[in-house]
Amino acid sequence: MDAALDPESRLIDLSYHVDESTQLYPGDPKFSSCPALTLEKDGFNVMSMSLGTHTGTHVDAPSHSIKDGASITALDLSLFQGPALVIDVRRKQPREQIIWEDLKPYESQMQKGKIVVLYTGWSMYWKTPKYIDHPFLDRTAAEGLVKAGIRTVAMDSMSPDETVHEGMASTGNFIAHKVILSEGGVIAENLTNVEAIADGDFTVSFMPLKLTDADGSPVRAVAWRTGQNS
Repeated sequence: MDAALDPESRLIDLSYHVDESTQLYPGDPKFSSCPALTLEKDGFNVMSMSLGTHTGTHVDAPSHSIKDGASITALDLSLFQGPALVIDVRRKQPREQIIWEDLKPYESQMQKGKIVVLYTGWSMYWKTPKYIDHPFLDRTAAEGLVKAGIRTVAMDSMSPDETVHEGMASTGNFIAHKVILSEGGVIAENLTNVEAIADGDFTVSFMPLKLTDADGSPVRAVAWRTGQNS
């Protein structure tokens, strides 16, 4: 049984499987894997893998978008785990901007150490062309989050910025990335199963691999009810 579906598990899986069919940001390196050593020949199994730092459910470090920004291993681990503030923005339409007025009703709950999880509902389109047509933060929303003390922003979509594809003009210039990451924050992208944490108090964790000088890392994103031992 998939651990994410195990009714006995206290952990809630917020991660996608990673394999050759994983949907990628346009232009990102493809995932591949193959046996490097085998049980039959070598006495144990070892896989060889090739993937980008932003494959599947992952986190962005400041160096992803900011010149001389901190790498994934230079960041305080507290940025990757904390109480979740889930904000429901499912009413937003394809490629519609999420503005500060959409988030402001939650401002009193925003404080240092909280992790904002934008619940767009866009995970339903995973592995379809529509997945890249997600809603996204405008400058006012990104700046409002940072001003409120938020340093970790997560979402069940490909990016907090508009995702562009070949032949499409970009007007945003990755402004949400730049606003959040320039303040030493981090961004978690491609969450799934956010509906499982939409009601109640939950802690979320997006611990990255300790990849020296990396601009991001795939993660196994999980959540659990606050006050409940995993």
